[in-house]
Amino acid sequence: IQIITKLKYIFLVLILSFFVGCSLTNPSYTMKISAKTLQDNMKERFPIKKDVMIGKIKLINPQVILKDKSDRLVTALTFAYKPPFFSQQEGTLYLSGKVNYNKDKKAFFLIQPKIDEMKFNNNSLTSMIPDSMKDMMGKFIGEIFAKYPIYKIKSDSLKGKIFQKTLQKTDIKDGNLLVTFGL
Repeated sequence: IQIITKLKYIFLVLILSFFVGCSLTNPSYTMKISAKTLQDNMKERFPIKKDVMIGKIKLINPQVILKDKSDRLVTALTFAYKPPFFSQQEGTLYLSGKVNYNKDKKAFFLIQPKIDEMKFNNNSLTSMIPDSMKDMMGKFIGEIFAKYPIYKIKSDSLKGKIFQKTLQKTDIKDGNLLVTFGL
C-alpha cells in the first residue's frame, strides 16, 4: 500500500511539474478551428423547421463566414417561408452572433444572434421586412443556437479535458476561430 501511495505522489509531482514547465515556457496554446469545421458541425443539425403563427419557417444550408477583426461569427442560412394561402418563398438570411464557451456543456454556442441582412433574388429585403417579423425570426434563431452548439471540444483525451477548463479567449483571424487556452 505504501508503494502505491508513493507512486501516486510521484505521478502527482510529475503532472504538476509538467504544468509548471508549460506555464513557464508556453503560458498559452491557441487552437485554430476553420470555418469549414464549424460549418460541418452546424450542418448536422439542419434543416430546422418551425411552425409560427403566420406560416412555416425552414432553415437549411448554413454557411460560416469568419471576418477578421470581428468579435462576431457570421452565418448565412437559406430560409424558406411559407405563409398561409401563398407559395413558399426562399432567400438568404445573414446573421451574426458572439461565440461563447459553456464550460458545463463543454461546447461553443452562438449567443446574441442578430439578423444582419435578408436577401431574396439577390435583392436586400432588410429594410422592407417589418421589425415584428425580424424579432420573430431573431427569437426563433436564438432558440436554435441556444440549444445546439456550433462546436464541441473533444474531451476524450487529457489535452481536451485540460482545455475545457482553461479557456482564456476567442478571436477570429485569417478565416479561423482562434481559441486560446492557458494554464
